[in-house]
Amino acid sequence: MKIRKLSIIIPCFNERENILRFPKEVFDYFARFEFETEIIIVNDGSTDGSDKILKETAETHPQCKILTHARNKGLGACIKSAIPFVSGDAVLTLDADLTFHPCQFPKLLDEFNDGVDCVSGSHLLGQLKGVSFFRGLLT
Repeated sequence: MKIRKLSIIIPCFNERENILRFPKEVFDYFARFEFETEIIIVNDGSTDGSDKILKETAETHPQCKILTHARNKGLGACIKSAIPFVSGDAVLTLDADLTFHPCQFPKLLDEFNDGVDCVSGSHLLGQLKGVSFFRGLLT
């Protein structure tokens, strides 16, 4: 499947220092691909000044949309809030601390083709010890 537009959802809670990394490590990285990107960042009730940095970021990066929760609601609520704003034909979620770095995206893209609805990556894959089989499936 050829992606024409990629929507990237980034939930953020008190990630001020990591948000400063986004222009180079997220925006610039995805600009090299032939598809369009939209980046939806959900500020999940941050109290560390993240809102100011996100506002400045959106002003200089038109592909970036900022959503804000007045209080912390959690990861699932952030994704749920972002879904109505998604216009891409593929969606990527990234942790704000870039635990799963954007440079890993091509590995996911290689697996995303016709007949595949979802591809998931984990930095723990192959490294789980002492975890039940079912818990490992969720990781």
